[in-house]
Amino acid sequence: MIQGLVASSRDRVCWLWRIVLFVLPVVAWSDLGAQQTQPSSITGGARVTGAWTFAEMLFPAARELAVNFAVVPGGIPVVPQRGGLVVAGYSGWYVEPGARPIESVATAAGRVYITRPDSTGRRVELRAWRPEQRGATSIGWLPAGVYAIAAAPNGTVWAWGLRDGDRWSLWYADSASRLTPVTESDEPIRALAVSGPNAVVAAIGARLVLLRRGARPVQLAEATADIDGLAVDAAGVVYVSNRQGIYALVSPKAYVPIAHELHGPMQFSDGALYVLWRERHRVIRLARAPGAGELRPR
Repeated sequence: MIQGLVASSRDRVCWLWRIVLFVLPVVAWSDLGAQQTQPSSITGGARVTGAWTFAEMLFPAARELAVNFAVVPGGIPVVPQRGGLVVAGYSGWYVEPGARPIESVATAAGRVYITRPDSTGRRVELRAWRPEQRGATSIGWLPAGVYAIAAAPNGTVWAWGLRDGDRWSLWYADSASRLTPVTESDEPIRALAVSGPNAVVAAIGARLVLLRRGARPVQLAEATADIDGLAVDAAGVVYVSNRQGIYALVSPKAYVPIAHELHGPMQFSDGALYVLWRERHRVIRLARAPGAGELRPR
């Protein structure tokens, strides 16, 4: 039932940020241009529908699957791997591993957000910084657990995960407040996507719900229990990922297929849909094919 990086690494981060902004867009996309062709099969057996084109960006395999990923300016995906942030489509670090591993990442409005546990493992810190500046800001601490995060352009940040291995929880922070719990659930919070300055769409159990601060949850649609990714485009269309593929929810009972077998955490950036295909160690960029038109909610 629902109830209601260290200072010494800043120069390295700024230096890597400049590489991402001015070098990587050329390197990554020039290497991947041959793969962004007609809609067809993606390496690994997944397929996209004819209304979409795709590009693949690989990153090194790791023992543990990444919790999530983020797309920094220039359309460059960064993935938490081996304690740092690796750039998909380019064999290099965005942030090198440190004493405290980075577990999840988000970015919005020129800021980068990360979570990392403290040295005791009893709590998790949410931090933020602007890559062009020195120093980072601690937003607050979460109870021990594994959390994913998402950020909105207005500076709001959402964190959700399994707290202390017991209950699922959702937290919120903005420029005027520290981390504050929003809701708890006995059912898994499987995925979340920002849908406005103070609202998110979340997959809780087998339901899609709209959550706002200070308001009761609103159910949008029923869903399968294996959802592992959500995204909301500029028109307000909700995209859902599960083991079978990716679908656009154009009405409470109508889904439009986008891809088959491709699945994972998703994020829109500059009009393209990025998907973290964790098992295949790659990020897939999906874009509407010329002349395909735009999806609109009904």
